[in-house]
Amino acid sequence: MLNKGMQGFRQYLTEATDFYATTWNPDDLRIIHLYQNQSSISDIKQEMGISDGEIYRALRRHGVNPNRRTSPYHDDVLYYGQCGMPFGEIANMTGYSTRQIRNILDKGQQFEG
Repeated sequence: MLNKGMQGFRQYLTEATDFYATTWNPDDLRIIHLYQNQSSISDIKQEMGISDGEIYRALRRHGVNPNRRTSPYHDDVLYYGQCGMPFGEIANMTGYSTRQIRNILDKGQQFEG
């Protein structure tokens, strides 16, 4: 009987610890604050000294759906791509690599279709 009680108590502690860690983590709260105040992921990354993935995970943990299309040039890339402009020219105009241009256009087609 004592064993079952201890297992239940351990489970309670684990759940409480997980809740506390995801709810009140000061780094997560700082990330959310910066993101909601229009800081870019790269700015947050530089300020906090953490990876992009850690930032995205922290945002998702707290129900914030990060929009990876925050750059003003994404819409331009989509427009130029739809007009048939070569990837190299789009890259020169926006500062993206041709690989990034291809990825943006591929994802843009997924959203349209």
